[in-house]
Amino acid sequence: LSITAAVVELSAPEAVLIGAASIALQGLCTPKRRSTPIQITFNVANITVAARLASYVFHNPIFSAGHFGFIVPAIIAGLVYFLAHVFPVACIVAFSEGHPLLEVWRECHFWSFPSYVAGAAVVALFHYVTAAFGWPLGSLELAFTYLVYAGYHLICG
Repeated sequence: LSITAAVVELSAPEAVLIGAASIALQGLCTPKRRSTPIQITFNVANITVAARLASYVFHNPIFSAGHFGFIVPAIIAGLVYFLAHVFPVACIVAFSEGHPLLEVWRECHFWSFPSYVAGAAVVALFHYVTAAFGWPLGSLELAFTYLVYAGYHLICG
């Protein structure tokens, strides 16, 4: 959600920087299982490409004409981000574990597609609410979204 928000609200270099920094820190600071340097490098490169592609799509002049509003480019950027972020990971997992790519994609990654689209919709809603009512109400929308997310994980594990 944070990288999709960066793609929508910031320039492409800023979105890439936020994505790369967040993934690097996640790999270095996760207490349960610290990532290896090659995993961190792959993840940073992967998120850099995904954020850049999503930013390119969102900021494309085709969408700036105003015919599509704000939510359509945000959701299309979310879809591009999903494909560019998840597909390389599925390829690496399939190759390293000797499983067919489509099987890995379907069983491990495709289920996350709705969360990417929902994240793009939440970002678009945040943009609209913030533009119409100011950042305090936009912040409440994000807090509510987090509560839904935390409640889901509390119930579903």
